[in-house]
Amino acid sequence: MTCLILSPHCDDAPLSVVGAILSGSLGPRPHVEVLFSISQFTIVRRRVDVREITALRQSEECRAAAVADYEVSFRGLEEPAVRAQHPPGNSVPFLDICDLRRIESEDPAWPDLLATVEQLCRKPLTAILCPLGCGSHIDHRMVKAALIACAHRYPNLPVGFYEDLPYSYSCSDAEIEALIPAGLRERVHPQLLGDNLSRKLDLLKCYPSQLDEEDIEHVTAYWARRGGGERIWLPSSAPSGSKDPQSA
Repeated sequence: MTCLILSPHCDDAPLSVVGAILSGSLGPRPHVEVLFSISQFTIVRRRVDVREITALRQSEECRAAAVADYEVSFRGLEEPAVRAQHPPGNSVPFLDICDLRRIESEDPAWPDLLATVEQLCRKPLTAILCPLGCGSHIDHRMVKAALIACAHRYPNLPVGFYEDLPYSYSCSDAEIEALIPAGLRERVHPQLLGDNLSRKLDLLKCYPSQLDEEDIEHVTAYWARRGGGERIWLPSSAPSGSKDPQSA
């Protein structure tokens, strides 16, 4: 039995839950599944060789996994900038990745993503966590939609959610809580996890190609806003050590 964390891209899970991982609150060696792991984007150069950037980003993720002691796998789905290079019919303008008019199930990556998440849901798990979709990034929303579909299919699936940083920094608590699917509200409860911000910030230094000073500032401000820690919406059956969840 293990905790499985669905990470849309390299760095998403560490940004949002590595404080909980480092504190041991999610159990020994949780497993991070990076779903959209084929990339062409960095904060340094946007138009570069896909293989080069994919290898770079995966090496950063593997370094973070070694430091924080979690397992990581890469599922090989393409990020939006890579999907946009395909022939007509699959064109996805990069600047539209947060457009809520985009329907998750109509994205060309949807069938493969759903099949992958369904496969992962067959594992024996204490919890399977996905992003809430703060910020409306299409890949984050797709991962959430795929897990919700599986939760409807498998009623006993221990589904939970994390408040995806840095996007959740700019969302109000009401906006964040509104992202919890109505049909799953009774199956999750908030836990404030993680006890050492300095360790988290040191870990995030593993991602120089992805995270800038503003991202770190948002992570720090979110931690302070929560009173120290990361608020994670865990399945009610999952044990954890935490601060008062209702005050989180």
